[in-house]
Amino acid sequence: MRTKIVLLLLILLAITVIIGRYTPEINQLLNKKTIFTQLFNDPISDSRESSFRSPYKTQPLEYLYVTIMEKDPVYGYTFDDLNKLNQVISQSQEPQMSILLQTGTENGPDLLETEKNTNSHPSISNATIEIRGNTTRNSEQKSYKIRIMDQNNSIWNNQLTINLNKHPYDYIHVRNKLSFDYMKLIPDLTSLETQFVRVFIKDQTSNPNDQDYIDYGLFTHVEQLNKRHLENKGMDPDAYLYKAINFEFYTYPEAFRERDDPFYDKTAFEKHLSIRGREYHAKLIDMLEDVNNPSLSIESYFDKHFNRDNFLTFIGVNILMGNLDTSSNNFFIYSSVYSEQWYFLPWDYDGAWDYHYAWGRNGLSVHPYREGLSLYLGWPLARKFFQDPKNVNALSEKIESLSKIITEERTKDFLESYYPIVKPLLMSEPDVVRLPRNIESFDENYYSIVSLPTNNRERYYRNLAKPAPIFIGDPWIEGGKITFNWTESFDMQNDEIFYDFKVSKSPDFSSIYMEVTNLTRLDIVSDIMPPGEYFWTVTIRDINGNEQIPFETYMDSGKYYHGVKRFIVE
Repeated sequence: MRTKIVLLLLILLAITVIIGRYTPEINQLLNKKTIFTQLFNDPISDSRESSFRSPYKTQPLEYLYVTIMEKDPVYGYTFDDLNKLNQVISQSQEPQMSILLQTGTENGPDLLETEKNTNSHPSISNATIEIRGNTTRNSEQKSYKIRIMDQNNSIWNNQLTINLNKHPYDYIHVRNKLSFDYMKLIPDLTSLETQFVRVFIKDQTSNPNDQDYIDYGLFTHVEQLNKRHLENKGMDPDAYLYKAINFEFYTYPEAFRERDDPFYDKTAFEKHLSIRGREYHAKLIDMLEDVNNPSLSIESYFDKHFNRDNFLTFIGVNILMGNLDTSSNNFFIYSSVYSEQWYFLPWDYDGAWDYHYAWGRNGLSVHPYREGLSLYLGWPLARKFFQDPKNVNALSEKIESLSKIITEERTKDFLESYYPIVKPLLMSEPDVVRLPRNIESFDENYYSIVSLPTNNRERYYRNLAKPAPIFIGDPWIEGGKITFNWTESFDMQNDEIFYDFKVSKSPDFSSIYMEVTNLTRLDIVSDIMPPGEYFWTVTIRDINGNEQIPFETYMDSGKYYHGVKRFIVE
């Protein structure tokens, strides 16, 4: 008996020692579990702003000098060849070239600083360069990604990846910078560091080689959203992290599988979400299955899988900033291993501040559904969430709160701080060639974005009165009849909804072949039309006369027909 007691005491002592030994690690895990929520929920304050500042200090305008050292080793491209690429050669092998990257001033590279930071000689490469972006690849002026080789020494501002965005279609060149500077002040969102950078490049792969550095003009660096960024922000570097490529919160069953599934295809997966964190997908798949389960109410799973304030803030910021490029891409979703919830992280705002309606753009290309909240109603997640009026009210309250941060006065202050850097460079070679011909209206267009958040707030409230957009399907023929169908709309004021169906021989519906109005069902069956080309649409209308059109757009010879779908009868 005494032996048993002694043995028990020894076991208890061992457990106490183990617990004491690992208490710091246990506490650290518990602290990590809460730090993200604390960081996101800090109110606007100097302390919050400083918590999002980078661990380094930068100048208003930075200077980078790039020497292209060797041809791309896989494809043998010169730098000139690289700049002629309009598409990615391979997702797994983006052409890269060895470079010497140096910091400096407007007078040239700082050789002593290069040797101090990289332990390298100016004849030895220390980084690689590649083309970045999607649509911007079609521009003569390219954007670049620089990857620094030495993981232990950062050449420039404690960063190993430098994203040099040329913004060839943003003629005032400040939308990304302005957006992320604002996000440093906004609770429930993270921000990314941004810098204006003037880049000089010497190409030793050309024939003959460049003897001097050539001025490539103004770029904006946007911090890479990766493990290093998460660590710097006090977040979980081992988290689940995905970048939206073509993703609207559907299940995508053919692509989204766990990696031990024999049919798992990473390439297929990454057509929707680029994997930037843990390559284990059960957590993502479980969330998407709940979102797309028609038998589950939104309230039964939303707070389990998402942070409500973060979701509302992400939607609200994009509405006020007029960022139309976030309905299926250009955002990240993040989930710590210590939390069940997913968070939205912002990325790429050169399409914000009503860019699509801006100087040199064709606003007619913008589908009306992309105004206000309806931009997100193609997501089953948002569609179900905002069918509840109290969630719409919560978004309106969030927008009112954000409007006290995103103000005309503050926007003007930001723009005035950028102006002495941006305008002189954009009015000089090589950037001036990208501006619209009426460059004398630069100032007018530059400062016109001051009022955009106020306008977008008013547009948001106007569009709340409209029914939700719908998808229209492909007609099918069976038993001598043709059937048209569409998805169900809803009205945020719970007004009664009607569907007006039309078929025409022309996409502008200048002459109507068939029309049925005041429908309450979601399909219509008719006799088959004579062989030929036809166009159809459905107008959604509430009892008060507020109208909406389908998500689809038909384009012909550069002209846009929104809400219209084409079909052929053979």
